Amino acid sequence: MIKLKLVKKSGPFIESNQSTGKIIKNILLALMPVFIYSGIKQGFFYLIITILVGMISSFTIEFLYQIIILKRRKKEDIIFDFKYNYSFLPGLLVSLILPYGTTIPVIIIASLCASIIGKLLFGGFGNNTFNIPIIGLLITIIIFGGTYKSLPLDTKYNNDDFLIKNIEMTREENTIPYKLDRLVLGDITGSPAEVASLVCIVSLIFLIITKSIKWRISIIYISVVFFLSTLYGLFYYNELTFGLVQILSGGLLFYSVFIASNSVTTPVTNIGQIILGMGLGVLTCLFRFITPYYYESIIFSIIIFNILTKYLDNVGFNYKKEKTKLMLPLLIILLISISIFII
Repeated sequence: MIKLKLVKKSGPFIESNQSTGKIIKNILLALMPVFIYSGIKQGFFYLIITILVGMISSFTIEFLYQIIILKRRKKEDIIFDFKYNYSFLPGLLVSLILPYGTTIPVIIIASLCASIIGKLLFGGFGNNTFNIPIIGLLITIIIFGGTYKSLPLDTKYNNDDFLIKNIEMTREENTIPYKLDRLVLGDITGSPAEVASLVCIVSLIFLIITKSIKWRISIIYISVVFFLSTLYGLFYYNELTFGLVQILSGGLLFYSVFIASNSVTTPVTNIGQIILGMGLGVLTCLFRFITPYYYESIIFSIIIFNILTKYLDNVGFNYKKEKTKLMLPLLIILLISISIFII
């Protein structure tokens, strides 16, 4: 008689025709335009070294984890773990979102933090609560805070230089921080992800066609930021292009395509994904307009909604029975949206 072992696991679950390996392959292909364009702008030598250091760091720590902590001894077990855990991925993504010029030791620390704290401590690939590269970047910012000040909102620009200096001003005295042509072309200082912002649109289209990401999150996130930023620019600066500046700044397009839509840390329901995209857009705008740094606005928005993923899925699964459950998150998003214009 054959005895069956029953395993009880809590959902939610979703069925997909896409295998994890195929999705990862498509994501790597989608990263190629980012890599090529960033290499052209910032130099391939630096970019290759950065990526290799990040990938090797993540790979090495996972290898040690398999041998020392999990006590893997059989060759086939170790090969299986590495084949399906994608141990190089945290270091790859972290290296793309760290600012240009980041030193080798900092890249190593960021990659190790992403792999250990963001992934391994939660049980490995597919079990993480928080977005893995975001954890690596966040801890690095905490440790080396002064090094990671990206494009500030309250900054004055002239016709020749993109970024001059950060100066404290009132909203009425401030000029809008933009040189739209340089943002479009990537002629700016910043991470490879920021430099290749416009190229990320190509990656987004490819990933949508291949059904490799939760496209609702990306599209709604970008749309909300553009809409609210455009209104904000018209309201305070009488400037129509402010929305374009915001979606091309701070690596927002890269984050929306490759980070915010991560399949593990986001809702599986369509309703949950829609609310997530709206919430990310609203929080990002709020943080950008009340704080001077772009990096923190995106990463803290993502971290906050990583915590709320299960709640959003609960809303998504039950909204047909209890449509009133939709009211609370939508009301909160609406109130935060309004607050942006009265700060």
